[in-house]
Amino acid sequence: MTGAAATSAPAGPSTGYLPRILRILEERPAAGLGLFGIFYGVGIAGHLADATRPLMLAITPWFLLLMGLLALATLLGAGGRGGGRRFWTWAGVTFLATWALEVLGVHTGIVFGEYVYGRGLGAPVLGVPPLIGFNWVLVCLGVLIWIAPAGERRGVPRPVLAVGAALLATGFDWVMEPVAIELGYWSWAGGAIPLQNYVAWFGIALGASLGWLYALPKAVRTATRLPAWHVVAQLFFFAALRVGLVGG
Repeated sequence: MTGAAATSAPAGPSTGYLPRILRILEERPAAGLGLFGIFYGVGIAGHLADATRPLMLAITPWFLLLMGLLALATLLGAGGRGGGRRFWTWAGVTFLATWALEVLGVHTGIVFGEYVYGRGLGAPVLGVPPLIGFNWVLVCLGVLIWIAPAGERRGVPRPVLAVGAALLATGFDWVMEPVAIELGYWSWAGGAIPLQNYVAWFGIALGASLGWLYALPKAVRTATRLPAWHVVAQLFFFAALRVGLVGG
């Protein structure tokens, strides 16, 4: 009877279709990068074509939310190996801290400089779309996954890794800024991007990186690579539009 019950028992969560798909994305780098590449490639083509750009702009908040959740899929899933309390604490603190700093920046100009958000990233709350905090988490997480595990295996000190991750995040913003302005995500007073913005990006990303490196166990820090593929796809998206839409 026990044997029959075991034979007829339904498949557990680990053998379902979604966990299988997530496992493929996780274990085969080309699959995860290819999936993000397809979605963001369609986004590039849609933004470059005048006829489809309004549609692309309208769905941008939902698209970024969907891609972000996909990047976190192995952590969000029931069998996620990295979905520990410390990770979600780090993600929550990073989300709230970056969103609060953006609110402070929008209303005072003392963080990033004088700027305002448009409607391109969704309805703002206190002047800042909540999606901004979500994307801060994804960018910081993505660059950390790229740089930290390999660096730790080579014995690179964690503060040095944090500086490297902060530099990568700041470089990501440098590529993104002209495109975000062109698409109406936000705008700067006087039209020029201040150096203060990049200094703030570096400082905030450095704080988030130090928190991730010192607060999370290695098993959690190496639990998924999907955010790394996601940030690469986003970087390619903004780089392509910077050349094709903004002109360099």
